[in-house]
Amino acid sequence: MQNTPERALERARALIEADQRASVQLLAQLREERDALKSRDSERLHAAVQQKIQCLQALESNDQERQQLLRGTRKLDWPSYLEKLGLGAEWEQLTVILRECKDLTDINERIVQRTQRSVGRILSVFRGQLQAPSAAVYDARGKTHGCGNSRPFVTA
Repeated sequence: MQNTPERALERARALIEADQRASVQLLAQLREERDALKSRDSERLHAAVQQKIQCLQALESNDQERQQLLRGTRKLDWPSYLEKLGLGAEWEQLTVILRECKDLTDINERIVQRTQRSVGRILSVFRGQLQAPSAAVYDARGKTHGCGNSRPFVTA
C-alpha cells in the first residue's frame, strides 16, 4: 500500500481518534481509581487498575504506530506533523485530556502516599516503635526525656 498524503492524513486522523478514545477511557478509570482509593475499596481499585492498564496499552500501541508513521517525515515531531496535516485542533483536544489524566494521576499518587504513611504509623504503634517527636515526656523540671520503654502493642 502506497503512503500518499491522503493515506498519511487518514492514518494520522485514525491515530488521534484512537488516542482520544483511549484517553477518555483512561480518564474515567483514573476517576474510578480515585474513588476506590478514597473509599479503600480494594476490589473496585483492582478492577479500575486493570482497566487503566488496558487503556495505557492501547495508547502505547498507538505510539508504536505513530513512530512508524513519523519515520518518513524528515524528522518532524508528532505535533508538528499533525499541524502540517491540518490536525492541530484535534491534537490540542487530546493534550487537554492527557493533562487532565496527569492531574488525576498526581492526585491518586498523593492519596496512595497518604494511605501508606497512615498504615506505617499504625504498624509502628503495633510494633512498639514510637517515633521520636511523640516519644518524649516531660519531667518535673520541664525537660524532655525520651520514652525508652516502648513495648509492642501485641505479640504473636
